[in-house]
Amino acid sequence: MRKFGVVSTAVAGVIASGVIFPSVAGADENWPSVADQRGVNVLDRERPEFDAVGIRAGSFMVYPELETGVTLDDNIFGTQNNTESDVYYTVSPNVSIESDFGRHSLNFNGYTLSRFYDSDTSEDRFDWGVAADGSLDVSQFTLIQASISYDQLTEDRTSTNRVAGGKEPTEYDLLAGNVTFNQRFNRMGASIGATYQQYDYDDDVAAVGGAVIDQDFRDHDKWEVPVRLSYDVSADTSVFIRGAYNVREYDQQPPVVAVNRDSDGYDVGVGAAFDITNLVRGEAWVGYMSQDYDQVGFQDIDGLDFGLSGEWYASELTTITAGIDRSIEEATSGGASGHLDTNYRVGVAHELQRNLILAADASYLDVAFEGINRDDETVSAGAGIQYLLNRNADIALNYDYVSRDSSVIGQDYDKSVVGLTLNLKL
Repeated sequence: MRKFGVVSTAVAGVIASGVIFPSVAGADENWPSVADQRGVNVLDRERPEFDAVGIRAGSFMVYPELETGVTLDDNIFGTQNNTESDVYYTVSPNVSIESDFGRHSLNFNGYTLSRFYDSDTSEDRFDWGVAADGSLDVSQFTLIQASISYDQLTEDRTSTNRVAGGKEPTEYDLLAGNVTFNQRFNRMGASIGATYQQYDYDDDVAAVGGAVIDQDFRDHDKWEVPVRLSYDVSADTSVFIRGAYNVREYDQQPPVVAVNRDSDGYDVGVGAAFDITNLVRGEAWVGYMSQDYDQVGFQDIDGLDFGLSGEWYASELTTITAGIDRSIEEATSGGASGHLDTNYRVGVAHELQRNLILAADASYLDVAFEGINRDDETVSAGAGIQYLLNRNADIALNYDYVSRDSSVIGQDYDKSVVGLTLNLKL
């Protein structure tokens, strides 16, 4: 579940352990076949008296924002022993440009995120990114969507795959793009897409000795082709078949590096989307996933795939969410081919008053490595409160707790983060 303000990003990467969970075939959600917005999450609800007005520029609306925050982190390095706490300050200006066409859409976004530590200035970071997306309404039943983004990011110190020993956190570039073709045939829906991700990691400098820690062995590209076919059984229920094929290729190959981490894999499954009496909406699926590795001796990863994404509108003022994700992710440990991640999460949001929103969430993440004896279990919980002052400002207070229990000695840690955020917008 989403938290309030940029301060929540302090733990977002911890909860995911540096993992990106790709949506295999979410494009069909663009068609309001059964989940037709009859219920709206409290966090997504329109509040005209508090929503930013924006600045009109021809056929576009411009929405500038400035988020600032102060955060206390009691374990900035995510270590089991000899923990260090620090206070850091966050400044994040961003601007969104949204089209106001009668048909089609074209949107742009840009942001920077600066973090300044009070004591451990080596942890200071500066992230930024730009993105664009659009849709082409070919007809009433045909929709084409596309997006592209470029980000310069900082890997969290608690990431499962980070290379230890660096004086500063690892920085990396992420280039991503996708295109999706959606088609409706009466009760049937179909979508096919193509996604691309390019990861480029910067070298680190060792905290002890000052030697260069080469990160080029982590640079890689990901391609994926997702497909989804759905059929509306009724106005409230649809069933679907989905699948995806992926290829992962690394820039460096033996003998430059010790192992070849190239692989290809697939994910297939069946599921159902539902909207029960306007109170419960979501979808669930079950299937099979597999990833085959080129390196001789690397163990392939396969297993049951299952997932859930749902919302319960307990009342007009309260929304409860639940979700399950499984994915096969990359590994950096020498003997590990990859790891199978399973993430369970639940959240609740309540509108105490029109301008006072409460939120809480909890999650459990299991990271099972293949090829080495390592399994990480991460439990997280958090709560936040947001006060909407007016159309141009809101403040938020967030608290997050994360605890990782690893089968590898020295990889356990506990972390508490509390932050206050001020968001200014036009």
